[in-house]
Amino acid sequence: MRRLLLAFSMLLLLIAIAPGLHLSEQTGKTAAMQTVTHPNGLALVLEDTFTVSQTPSGFRIEAGNEREARFQVEIVVRLENGPEPAGNRTSVLVDRKRINYRIESLGTGGSGGTEVLMTAWHPCSGKQIMAIQRGQAELEEDLDFQRAFQILAHATCGDQGTRKNE
Repeated sequence: MRRLLLAFSMLLLLIAIAPGLHLSEQTGKTAAMQTVTHPNGLALVLEDTFTVSQTPSGFRIEAGNEREARFQVEIVVRLENGPEPAGNRTSVLVDRKRINYRIESLGTGGSGGTEVLMTAWHPCSGKQIMAIQRGQAELEEDLDFQRAFQILAHATCGDQGTRKNE
């Protein structure tokens, strides 16, 4: 019964996000999607062009970077028990979901600019769905974490799709 409810909630989630699916700039067609579900209940809806591998608490996602083909974007998404991380944070509203995040400088990365670590999270049934992505750019405005925010906004944690909008 639980699997049936999870499958039904994933179908409802796909219907809900269909208007916001990524459109390919070259073809003008909607990108095909895939749903991946972890044994811990974490479920993600991703473009099927992403390479996904399972980790002990979630997934490692690899996606190409349209602006610079030589740089592969890696996003780690995991489900963690406990309260949200303490400390300073910023938030962004993505598809009516508040995503909290912080960006930490890891120092200069040479000719590629400053290297940073972005950690984003969203509460889900007393747990936190976390997304972590490294980035490097000469200018901060050139950093792009929108894929991580989108993935997080549509992630569920085995709670049949109901989440607090904090």
